[in-house]
Amino acid sequence: MPNLSDTLDTVVAIVVVLLVLSLMVQAIQSFIKKALRLKSREIERSLAELFEHVIDKAATPIAPTPAAMTATTTSTAITAAPDSASRELVNTVLGEFKKVGRYTRRGRLVLDSISKEDLLKILARIDSRHFYADYVTKFQAMYTDIEALEREVERLITNDPPLLQGAASARFAEMQAVISPLINDVRNIVSGNAVRTDALLGDLINLRRVKLDDALRLLAAAQESIAADLKEARAANNTITAATLQQLSASLATIAGIVGQLSQRMDAAFATLRAKLEHVETWYDTIMHGFEERYTRRMRDVAIYISICVVVFLNASFFRIYHNIATNDLQRALIIQEGEEILDEQKQSAAGDNSNRGSNAASNANTAGSTNSNSGGNINANVNANAGNTNSSVTPTVNPTPTPAATPTPAPTPDEPGVTMEEINEQREVIEDYVEAYEGFGFSPLTWEQVKTWSSRLVAPPSSKEWWTDRRHDLITILGWSVMVLLLSVGAPFW
Repeated sequence: MPNLSDTLDTVVAIVVVLLVLSLMVQAIQSFIKKALRLKSREIERSLAELFEHVIDKAATPIAPTPAAMTATTTSTAITAAPDSASRELVNTVLGEFKKVGRYTRRGRLVLDSISKEDLLKILARIDSRHFYADYVTKFQAMYTDIEALEREVERLITNDPPLLQGAASARFAEMQAVISPLINDVRNIVSGNAVRTDALLGDLINLRRVKLDDALRLLAAAQESIAADLKEARAANNTITAATLQQLSASLATIAGIVGQLSQRMDAAFATLRAKLEHVETWYDTIMHGFEERYTRRMRDVAIYISICVVVFLNASFFRIYHNIATNDLQRALIIQEGEEILDEQKQSAAGDNSNRGSNAASNANTAGSTNSNSGGNINANVNANAGNTNSSVTPTVNPTPTPAATPTPAPTPDEPGVTMEEINEQREVIEDYVEAYEGFGFSPLTWEQVKTWSSRLVAPPSSKEWWTDRRHDLITILGWSVMVLLLSVGAPFW
């Protein structure tokens, strides 16, 4: 009857071996992910898919900006989205992420993750034409109405003799106070007499909405006051006053018509912008969920391929390892003792990683706060406030976002991903340590001499009986390797 204590020790020793081999696979996988920027590439492809669903397919391709050209040269080519407009937007967004420090020590763009909030903040920093190709047409029509409104107001105020008097004058002053914030904000996206073609998306979103219904109500109240005065003037047969009041009434009616048309133009301009941003938010969850699934599958495949290479190279057949541990008490005790030291090292390493993550989280929070300040606040909150119906109130805390000056490129932090010769050597030493630990357990890797002996006996076997014996041994070895690959593929955290 087998000894229960020996059986448990055998199981523990096998688990220790599996842990060491799994850590080796994990170290190799981590190095490959970092060297080939696998996660960053997948995120870039996901962004291309996201913007392919958002951008108008008929939009005219836009000439690349310097930021987009920089992102293109420092990141992988975007091949997931065939549309040139979406490709250009992706490269522009990647360039903006690089400006806020998302790059390696060598200056290569790297994205380990993108939150929805970060993406919306970055969108606020890009030229609107990349995201909303026909914004110039829509906002230019709105600016045309504003110019016409200013002309009418100026003509009415400077008329000699003055037309505005009494209650009508007070109502008109209130109406001016209502629409003045909008006029001032629109001027921030205008150069000369035309809407700028390089206006930032954040500038459009930060345009303040006013109570245009209140403006119309104030104009109606002024008209009622004028109508009452006109009735009295006619009753008194005062033709001069009546003519003046009729002229004033016509001017206010013209202004009311412009305000009504301006309201419709604003609704049309902001409705398209709001729809596009809502598409970004809607498709973000779908696309990024697909990204997580693709990336997980890809890393699982990579782990299996690495496990096959490690198992074959180290000749880590499960049946051979089990036989040696079960029949050698000294080797079993040595593995268990070494396993305790390895577990202690892993606990210390995990504690250090958690400390670094906390430091990085604080650093990232500071960076996100800086980005938020530069982009004029939360883009989603602003667009909901700014793109509401005409009855929405003036947003009290919105400040127009000026066109920013050139942002100095921040230095990459030491904890950001990147591959240098120092890191390559460190990772190589880690892998060598695991190989030495495996050999220290009493197991030897597959040697070239063994491969040559196997191939010679395969081509020219000593005898038919020995050939079949060798093939039976090969089958057991392959089965042992297969079992070990399956066990290693579950990962070091499991063991």
